[in-house]
Amino acid sequence: MRWCHAKTFPFSLICGCLSIFLKSEDASARLVPPRDPCDGVLDASLVVIVTPEAQDRFRTVEVFLGQQGTGGSIELPGFKLYTVPEHGPELVEPMTPDTRILLFLREKEGGWEVTHHGYSFFWRHEAEKVGELRVMAEEAVTLRRSWEAARDLPEVNARVDALWPYLWEHGVSFLEHTRRELQRIGPVAGDHIAQKFEVMTHRQRMTLLPDLGAYRSERAHRTLTRHLQSQQQHYERFLVERGPGAESLIEDWNHAPEKLKEISGELYYGLAGLASFEDRSDLPYLREMALWAIARRFKQTCDAALGAFRSMPDEANLPVIQTIWREFSARQFEGNELLSFDIVRALHTHVYPEAIPLLVGFLNDANAGSEARAALAQIAGKDLGDSPNAWLDWYNTPEP
Repeated sequence: MRWCHAKTFPFSLICGCLSIFLKSEDASARLVPPRDPCDGVLDASLVVIVTPEAQDRFRTVEVFLGQQGTGGSIELPGFKLYTVPEHGPELVEPMTPDTRILLFLREKEGGWEVTHHGYSFFWRHEAEKVGELRVMAEEAVTLRRSWEAARDLPEVNARVDALWPYLWEHGVSFLEHTRRELQRIGPVAGDHIAQKFEVMTHRQRMTLLPDLGAYRSERAHRTLTRHLQSQQQHYERFLVERGPGAESLIEDWNHAPEKLKEISGELYYGLAGLASFEDRSDLPYLREMALWAIARRFKQTCDAALGAFRSMPDEANLPVIQTIWREFSARQFEGNELLSFDIVRALHTHVYPEAIPLLVGFLNDANAGSEARAALAQIAGKDLGDSPNAWLDWYNTPEP
């Protein structure tokens, strides 16, 4: 029996992908967080089975991790047995003297709190089923011990090899903790990612791409650039294979082929990953990629390019930013609109007089007007108000 279910994609990233790429058939349905003991064990300093003793107080029955003794009391103000459904309010079950609850807890000021955002607890109301809770606890704690052993290996390459499987096979928390450990290791871990790049699945790459620069690996940097170029080539071949009209498939995301969705995802997350290196020598390629994405209507790729331009301002970015706005404001994707604020936010770091003609177009925008005016004042060194002509006159007046 295995309770720590394999998941290859972090929940936060899944939410991001869904909001960007998918349109739910039922917009009222919520995403239900998974309940998995593996998601709470790495953050826990105490893993116990308890039984209700009084309001908000529980008596420890068994201890699997931590210093709490059996028979001791744990205070958990407001704790309840709840489940989050797809629709409607939380479902809360009553506790009885026979209820046994497996808790993954960490210390907080003045007491304890449940890990995994308060969701790492499991219960059974039947005494004969308490063994199921025991198996969950033992398996999760054993997995934690094995992860800690991998993390503590003294030889760096051996540590990276040992940690690698924990990215994919044991849920969100193990993925996030493992990723942080690999980023602490740095270039050796980044080189390992580069070596594994082509054999990773699409989902695995999507998990690591956005912050690839955190590993500070030049090999990973080169590998990612080549991968982005190959994805562009894959899409061009896809268009040829599909024949006339294939360019319009991206306009209807719900019915777009999976191959197109995969390419779009890898370009979006990959370009964000390239920007995470914050290497200004990448800017010419980033601009080239953005112009290609504009022509192909890859809006998410342009979103990533705007993020890159914001973090690495350059005068040569300005016409590309303008072209992104012109294309996607004129013909928006329903449910994935390009916001004026996104453009102005990217322009705000471009403290060049040449940004003024772009920014004045947003002065009277309900969402981005105040941000545009602040950006203009930063360039001019003074606030000329909300009249576009005042700013354009300043821009067109030669310096004495």
